[in-house]
Amino acid sequence: MKRLSMLLPGLSVLVWSLGAQVPSPDFFPLQPGNQWVLEAEDGSGEILNIQVHRSRLMGEFTYYLVSGYAPSDVWVRQTAEGEILVRNTWTGDEEKMAHLGLNAPAYETSLSGCTQEARPAEGKPGLPGLLNLNYAPGSCRDAGLVEEQYESGVGLLRRTMDNIRGATTYLLAYARVGDRTILPKPKELLFHYTFSHGASGWLAGFSDYGLMNGDMHFLGESRVLPDGLAGDEQQGFFLQSMNRSDDMFMFLKKGLFLADGLKPNQSYSLSAEITLASNAQTGCFGVGGAPGEGVYLKAGASADEPVSVLASGQHLELQLDKGHQAVGGRDAGIVSNIANGDPCDSGNARYVRMWKNYEHGWPVFTDDRAQLWLIVGTDSAYEGLTGLYFESITVRLRENEVSIYPSEPRSGLWPRNGGSLVNARTRLGAETASPRRPQPISRGPRQ
Repeated sequence: MKRLSMLLPGLSVLVWSLGAQVPSPDFFPLQPGNQWVLEAEDGSGEILNIQVHRSRLMGEFTYYLVSGYAPSDVWVRQTAEGEILVRNTWTGDEEKMAHLGLNAPAYETSLSGCTQEARPAEGKPGLPGLLNLNYAPGSCRDAGLVEEQYESGVGLLRRTMDNIRGATTYLLAYARVGDRTILPKPKELLFHYTFSHGASGWLAGFSDYGLMNGDMHFLGESRVLPDGLAGDEQQGFFLQSMNRSDDMFMFLKKGLFLADGLKPNQSYSLSAEITLASNAQTGCFGVGGAPGEGVYLKAGASADEPVSVLASGQHLELQLDKGHQAVGGRDAGIVSNIANGDPCDSGNARYVRMWKNYEHGWPVFTDDRAQLWLIVGTDSAYEGLTGLYFESITVRLRENEVSIYPSEPRSGLWPRNGGSLVNARTRLGAETASPRRPQPISRGPRQ
């Protein structure tokens, strides 16, 4: 493995490479698995997630399915001259979306959703690998692109958008390009996962139940979001179980490794934002606990993979410290409960989108192989059926200077038990029919 250091204007970027390959010379590398996570410069935490999902041969050309780059998912290919062409899958027609070439002529584009003129800036001496684009307002009023910056072999570094609040700039925070991990902030990792195109590497699991229990209704799958939350194309990771053991834990897990930018035997502080939809109303009563307030959302991480192991009495238990129901643990602490804010009534329970912010009270540690497993799940006291849609999970890891496993959590965040509901910081989305939260545009170095 080679560790390369690249200094861009105003941005120090660490590149972890698993091979000696020279980065591709193009400004928008199209390869399945490539991902660019861009964050608003103003500190709002708004994220744009650009991802190349898969490729398909259509006619004589190979196209790539890309999300996040334009207002909707697009099938695109890149010409030798750097033109990004989007294909209409119904008619087979192509339209130029971008021309990412140094000193290319001005062109019209609907990349932002309305028609604008893009003007590639002239290449600057000493900076042959950078491409700057400026956009005229055109038909876009308070909604268009202002400027972008790309780097050869890396991709989009910065994008500025106009909106009703004024111009907002988004900068590159994390990228995976081929076998390279690009870290603009060497001591901070930002991971963003959505489930509109599958599981994104997350796996479902279940624990804390007896093998003699039957009819558990276990389910973990990609599923179209319920009415009022999304269109036909938007999906979430649906997780469901029936609590017949008075202590059901269902969870999602995702492994992170050296190739993702983690370091061996390193201590990190973990924070997360989880977007999910719940149909558990507020203030209801249930056997064992309330269907909303009695089901506890938990999150955390461990160097050990979360697996269910057979304990005494033919009972499966999770091989991590997650605490018990309303009590958090060292590896997974309390985020909040899943009550969705709708008052309890006898009508059909609708799904409500919720955003949950979380800071883990303990440092998390990688092992000798730089392995770390993320976990998000629910610990249920409610003896009934629980089904949740996970829409996105954002995780931020910040390196700690001292990699010593503490006997106490970080001061002021959590009690010894790993957290309780009074410590959880959460935001609740009260309306389900409203559109998804706007997902901004990119981040990268300044000139």
